[in-house]
This record gives sequence, structure tokens and C-alpha cells, in this order.
Amino acid sequence: MAAMRKLPDGTFEGVKGIPFNYTGKTVLGLRSYRNEMDKEMYRVIGLKGQWKNYSNGYKDRYPESWREEVCKAVDKKYCSVSDIMDHVIEQGNNIYQNTDVANTFLVFHDGLTQWWEKESQQYLNDVHNFRQRQLRCYGDSNMKTRYHNKVVGKSPEMCRALDSHGFADFKVSIAYHISLTSVYNNEDPRKFLAGTPKDLWLTMLRCWEMEPTSSRIVTDILNFPEVLRKIIACNGAVIPNEALRTGRRAFSLKNTELKNKPRASQRKSTMKVRPTHTDALEARKMILNGDFSAKSKQIFLDTMSQLNNLEEKRLNIKFDEKHCLAFPYSEIVEI
Repeated sequence: MAAMRKLPDGTFEGVKGIPFNYTGKTVLGLRSYRNEMDKEMYRVIGLKGQWKNYSNGYKDRYPESWREEVCKAVDKKYCSVSDIMDHVIEQGNNIYQNTDVANTFLVFHDGLTQWWEKESQQYLNDVHNFRQRQLRCYGDSNMKTRYHNKVVGKSPEMCRALDSHGFADFKVSIAYHISLTSVYNNEDPRKFLAGTPKDLWLTMLRCWEMEPTSSRIVTDILNFPEVLRKIIACNGAVIPNEALRTGRRAFSLKNTELKNKPRASQRKSTMKVRPTHTDALEARKMILNGDFSAKSKQIFLDTMSQLNNLEEKRLNIKFDEKHCLAFPYSEIVEI
């Protein structure tokens, strides 16, 4: 999650929460999750082995903590949306503690069905008292539709700092760091990898430290009123280009100022070096100093010497990852 808070001097800073990991699991609403709990409880009744002495299954084997043990088993395949809600509220409380909005800040989540189902919203109200502290449609908006008192479906322009632009920055940061640190040996713990879910998660955690930046978060969130005006102007329909970088210039061909200027990161005059993680600084230095050129050439020659025929050489030159890196770099173009 990402948020914006006001500093004592009146300026704003963008803040990111700790990522929530549910890799390999299916997110379930509370109703479906409870059904899975019931299935797991019934599954073990009558089993032999470790369950043979417990006629009532979990309740006999774990009389004081049977519910927690059932959840542990179910959580191997599923993630309850209540866990995500708990995490969002916890992170929000940490971010806004000791501020003037500690008890009034709002949360936003997109149109995830599991989040907005009746049971989940009741949980949010009963456990956290946050049902009325969500950014969503109120009053008569979307009356007599499935979106009444909710958010509409896929609307990334509403999710400021993340879906709208932040995740795009985050994805580029991942690709950037994987590319930079490809010059490291495979055993180097600083290398950014994506070969396994564990590798990718560690890469994502480190890149999340870098992007989206504080200024990017603030810029996107402060643009929310303009987005609302556009939604109203479009009669609630999809807003063209708002969730993507359009690449338009600040002035038209007629030299008249455009109404919708590109953000700073879209203008060539304001492009900056991408934020680089400390684990990748040496790799960047190697490339800029030309050290990578000699290393790449040796990798190329060593690999080619092991190939047996021309066809194999041709295919590997075209597709082998190492060959894709076997070119001299005198500079890095970063956008």
C-alpha cells in the first residue's frame, strides 16, 4: 500500500507500507474461507495415523487452539481477505500514528469481489470500524446496481500512487535491477533474480524500497481531484489515458499550451537517473566504467567454444541470455 501524509512544515511525503505476500494462494471472501475451514475439519474425522485417536478431529486434538490449527492447514492453499484487511489497517495505523488524521484517514481498495462482499464488509466494520472509512461511492451513486456503496470495477485511475502510475515505476525498477545485476556471478547474494517465486519476492522487496518514490506518490495522490473532475466530465465512464503515460508534449504543434500536461517523469527535460538499490551500485559502476565489456566478451567466447555446430551457434546467439549481455556498454540510458 502507499499513502501520503503531511509533515510539520506543511509539505507532503509519500510513504509505502510493508508488502503483503500471498504468493501461490487464492484469495477468498469470508464465506468461502469458512467453507474451506469446514471442509478441512470434516476431512480429518475418521482418518487413521495421527488422527486415529481423535474422533472429533481438530477439536479433540487441539482443544484450546483448534481454530488456529484449521486456519494453518487452509492457509497453505488459500488467503482470507480478512488477512489482507487486517494488514491494510495495520499499515495505515502505523503510517498515520501521531498525526492529526490518525483516527480519520481513509483506505481505498479496488473492486475486488472478495473485499466488497457483504460478510467481508461486515468484518471490516465489526473488527476495525472501518466500513465508513473507505473511499467509495456513497448516497445514490450507482443506485440499483451491483456497485452501490462500493467502487466500480476496473478503474486504475482511482487507485492513486499504485495502479495509476506507481506499479508501472515498480515494474520498470524490477527490470532495471535484474538487468544491472546480471553482471554479478549467480552466487552473489546482491544479484536481483526472478527464476523462482522466492527469488522474485526478494527482488520485489528490494525494488519496493526504491520505487515508487515519495515524490511520485505525492504527485499522483494530489492529482486525485483532477481525476474526479474528469470522471464527472465523462459521465462516470472510462477516462482515456489517465491510467497510462501518454507521452504528450507540454505544448501542441500550434504552440498552444495543452490542458493536460504530461507529468514531470514524462518530459525529457526532467528525466533523472532511476533510483538504484545499494546492492546494484557496483554493477552500475562496472557497466559505466566498461568493466562489463571485457567480462561479457569472455562469457561469449567461453560459451561459443563449447558449441558443436553452426546451427547450435546460430540458435544460441539469438536466444541465449548470456549472449544478450555480450555487448560493450559505454553508457546507460535511463528513463
